[in-house]
Amino acid sequence: MATEGGVTPPPEAGSSKLYRDPRKGVFFGVCAGIADALGLSAVGVRIGVLFVALLFAPTFFIYLALILILPKRPYPNLRDLIIARVEQLGREFAAIEQGLEGLEDYVTSDAFSIQSRMRRGEPKR
Repeated sequence: MATEGGVTPPPEAGSSKLYRDPRKGVFFGVCAGIADALGLSAVGVRIGVLFVALLFAPTFFIYLALILILPKRPYPNLRDLIIARVEQLGREFAAIEQGLEGLEDYVTSDAFSIQSRMRRGEPKR
C-alpha cells in the first residue's frame, strides 16, 4: 500500500484486505468490513448475514470467529493526515511559484516586449 507523506491511508472501498470496521459497524463492524472489501452496501451485507443466519445456524459462531480473527481497520490519526496534507500543499505551491517565476522572466524579457509591439503593429525601437 502506498504511503502519502509517511502516512498509511486507510484501505479503500473494494480493497481485497478484510478488516472489521467498528466505526461504521453495528456489532463489532464485521459486516461493514466485509461490505467495504467487496464494494457493497453494509446494509445489504447485514441483511444477507441475517438471512443466512436463519437458514444456517452456525453463522453466529462464524460471525464470532470473524470478530476475533479480523483486525480492526487502521485509521491514521488526524495530526498525521494534517501534516501530510500541509506538506503536499507546500510541494504544490512550490511548483506553482516556479511556474510563475518562469512567466515573470518571460514577461519582463526583451522578447516579450518586441512580440507585444509587433502584435500591436508598433515599430521596433
